[in-house]
Amino acid sequence: MTTERPRVLLVDDDPRILAGLRRQLYRQYDVVTADGGAEGLAVLHSQDPFAVVISDMRMPGMDGATFLAQVRASAPQTTRMLLTGQTELSTAIRAINDGQVFRFLDKPCPPEVLDRCLQDAVARHHAARSEHQLLAGVLQDRRMMESTGTHEALTAGPQVGTGGGQFRLWYQPIVDFRSGRVAAVEAMLRGPDDEPTPHWPPWPGAAADNEALAMPLSRWVLAAACQEVASWPALGSADPLRTNVKMSAGQLRDPHFTDDLARTLILSGLEPGRVVLEICDGAAVEEEPVRRALCAVSAWGVHLTVVGGDGVLPLSGWAELVPITGLKIVAGSSLLGDPGLWTAAAGAGLQVTVEGVTSAADDALVRGTGCSSAQGSFYGRETDPSTLLATLGDLRI
Repeated sequence: MTTERPRVLLVDDDPRILAGLRRQLYRQYDVVTADGGAEGLAVLHSQDPFAVVISDMRMPGMDGATFLAQVRASAPQTTRMLLTGQTELSTAIRAINDGQVFRFLDKPCPPEVLDRCLQDAVARHHAARSEHQLLAGVLQDRRMMESTGTHEALTAGPQVGTGGGQFRLWYQPIVDFRSGRVAAVEAMLRGPDDEPTPHWPPWPGAAADNEALAMPLSRWVLAAACQEVASWPALGSADPLRTNVKMSAGQLRDPHFTDDLARTLILSGLEPGRVVLEICDGAAVEEEPVRRALCAVSAWGVHLTVVGGDGVLPLSGWAELVPITGLKIVAGSSLLGDPGLWTAAAGAGLQVTVEGVTSAADDALVRGTGCSSAQGSFYGRETDPSTLLATLGDLRI
């Protein structure tokens, strides 16, 4: 029995490099070549899907980062790799933000390195296809699972007492005081009998206490929120909405966290700059694996916000470890009236958001502090996407 070889598209304006790569790869892969970005796009649109696209960076007419950004738009499940002799940070950032590149390969690339990276890229492609099919089924009817679900990870622990119902996402608007618009939404998990809560954990209590359910649910909340928000229509002349998702220390410690987030961004097509991760346990930032993971996703353009309760927040120390861009505190917290907090936040260049604003008095108080944004029932309650999108223009700002 023969095994179908993965299809690989090589794009470079140097025919000698294309010929060399083809000789190296043809035994293991179905190799197709193109002599530039324009031809590469034509091949991509006219032939069967490719598992992997490898592009040179410096090409006349259309550079590799621009080409891969277009590949991402037209074939989001195809894994993208950039072959470059350049080392500029700006090149890497643009390729990550626009093309969501899976690997950067030095030019010339040693055969063993190319072989290993291609195996990983093909595996990523297969995972993206499988996960895309799974997410499509999940989001078709906006259900996560029945409480009697069959997924091994979800049934390994005690039965979750949800009354036989379903989990689904609701969203709460976050208003920006400077622009006078809704700038973002926070994703919240809602059970059949429970109101969503803006505080951690972002799901009903019965699920929060079930370890077998908590981590898969948290992964799904992030993936489903990105998938849904990416599909929402543009709201007039306003910038596209960002989505805020709370992250526990357990999620950040997960060794698959960065890969999961990368797959989520690739599958959804959501730009990294439209994702805000709210870190619920700021102390976890001091752990080396967490710090590395947060620095990695921040380099893609993802925003990082620390959620503070009452007590001392070592903002300057955390900001030195990871590129935190925001701070979120709860209306009524003692931190709201702490001058030291505002001095530290200003010194670290953090945007401060207040959540839990429920009255005009709360609104006047948070505006007086100089915070940049806020959320709460005073501006708009948590609701499903159809209701939210229909009423955004009528919200109190």
